[in-house]
Amino acid sequence: MDESFVFKRTPRGETALDQKDPSLGVTQRRCMLLANGKRTVRDIAACFRPGELGPILKELVELGLLQPPPSGTAPIVRTTERIAFIDDKRFVEIQQRAMREITEKLGAKGNVIVTQISACARPEQLRITLRIVEKALQSAVGSNYAKDFVKRVGQELMGG
Repeated sequence: MDESFVFKRTPRGETALDQKDPSLGVTQRRCMLLANGKRTVRDIAACFRPGELGPILKELVELGLLQPPPSGTAPIVRTTERIAFIDDKRFVEIQQRAMREITEKLGAKGNVIVTQISACARPEQLRITLRIVEKALQSAVGSNYAKDFVKRVGQELMGG
């Protein structure tokens, strides 16, 4: 399986969505909605945190809610873990721009956030760190700016 594979719901999966099956969790339901027979694994991965999608897809296939890939369920988690949205050079540019923006916005008050951002070695780490620092940003500069910053940087990390 590769990242261009398109997941499709089974008739059982369609029924589970239509009837709002209470056994589906929020992330499972979101995955089911996104697996509409048109979006690739890469497209769906952009809507989940790193490491989150593979196990969900595998479980939904095993439950008979999504059609399995031709290669079976074994490569699903591996494939989703390999999806890279940006290269190392682009990551460093985004990371530096984010640190610069926080420094300009908060001055010395932003040093802790800048340190956390600079400690990230990969896009996945920075995406997780953004969610962690969002609360600190909310208290320092307000909810709207914090959400906008996290969303903007997160989209850049996903290649947007």
